[in-house]
Amino acid sequence: MKPTEFLKQWISQTPPPWRIGEVEIDSLFTICHQADVTCKPTLRPLSLETLTEFVKKTSSGNFRSLHAAPTLSRGWKVSPSCFEELVEALRIIYPGAIAHWSDWSQKNIRVTPFLETAERQTGMYHCTRLLNQEQLLSLTQTVCAPGCLKQRLWKPADQIPTSPREIPLLCPEACNFLIAKAREVVKSMTPKN
Repeated sequence: MKPTEFLKQWISQTPPPWRIGEVEIDSLFTICHQADVTCKPTLRPLSLETLTEFVKKTSSGNFRSLHAAPTLSRGWKVSPSCFEELVEALRIIYPGAIAHWSDWSQKNIRVTPFLETAERQTGMYHCTRLLNQEQLLSLTQTVCAPGCLKQRLWKPADQIPTSPREIPLLCPEACNFLIAKAREVVKSMTPKN
């Protein structure tokens, strides 16, 4: 089943509100930050076009390098007029999230272990394959755990915790941000001549 069909079926079978990352969606498909649910009437309405630019910055105006970082600004809402606009808004806020969740739910997701991702790196990132397991664990605890809402599928895990009304943000492969941080770790361990 395609991700959009899967989402539509899930919505039809799951009572609202629905959550994904830092946002909540009500029965009218209105999307806002979870912390702003009680003040929806006073929130600034955004169109899909303004949403695209809005989600790129934190509340202090800094660039959000990761869409899944827990830095989504508050004080806004988007009111899609149909299911298709809801899908587009979710793609803007969390790119790839619906596809990953749909594939994972249907046991069809491709998970790439860190070493395999590191082995594909070339040029200045070639050294990331030298990262050992202890360094990787430390890196995920300092970079991924506090800085990203996604749940890593590429690390050993017993279960992915979810609630019945939540679409989990999933990470099937180490992202470019983590690869760059892995390079910094390896380079800091390399003796300089």
